[in-house]
Amino acid sequence: MRLVATTPVKLVGSGRAHSRQRRAGPVTPSTNRGETIIRLLFVLLLLGGSMVEVGFYRGSFRFKSTYNPEAGREGFQFEIDHNKIEPDVGTVQEKIGGGGIQSEEKPKGQHP
Repeated sequence: MRLVATTPVKLVGSGRAHSRQRRAGPVTPSTNRGETIIRLLFVLLLLGGSMVEVGFYRGSFRFKSTYNPEAGREGFQFEIDHNKIEPDVGTVQEKIGGGGIQSEEKPKGQHP
């Protein structure tokens, strides 16, 4: 035998008393769309950060500071070396998709 009790809860400003009942069964987490989007953005941020980190490691990206004592100026410079990036992109395309889009020869009569 199971007893379930209800307790009246008064909402502020409503002037009504409501009862709250406990539900039997397992507690399931509610799906929150905003939380899911935040998690997805976090994963994308991690992937993007990893790509930038690999780019710095491989020498595709370069960050350096400059200083001109005569003019009293200090600056920062970010360089992207496309000659180092293009072979890496081609290698990834070959491993994942079987080659680049431009280099693929499509048989006649077949659509992509």
